Amino acid sequence: MARRGEGLAARFKAAIEAKQRSDEAKDRKVDDVLARQARDQLFQDLLRFAEATGFVQARTVEGGVELTFEDRKLTFRAHGDADGVELDWQGRSPQAEHLLYREPLLQDRWIWRYRWRGKEHRVPFFDQGLEVLLIEALGLPDLNDG
Repeated sequence: MARRGEGLAARFKAAIEAKQRSDEAKDRKVDDVLARQARDQLFQDLLRFAEATGFVQARTVEGGVELTFEDRKLTFRAHGDADGVELDWQGRSPQAEHLLYREPLLQDRWIWRYRWRGKEHRVPFFDQGLEVLLIEALGLPDLNDG
């Protein structure tokens, strides 16, 4: 036999759980919007960086930004629904996956994650990762040589 109020308690419990699921879905949507805005800001930062160099050219491409120097190109393209960014350049190993993402544990700093020879590497994108990418992908001089 059901105790008094059990039916009402079950209905309230279901209503609270439905509200929590709805709130979580709204929070995810807000988080996705903020992540896309952060990715758009990253693309703007890359355009401004190229302009500041005076020799790296930059242009927007579908879903991202392309940096060029002489005949070499480095492309940053939106990946996924939130803040993911895929990187591509000529000469990149097809087996290596290169992505940028924001790391919440590091105050949403951009991280370059890549897999090389079965190992995953993570490097802060500004400025360390960007420097390495510009040297490798665009052929800019290594600032640590001599």
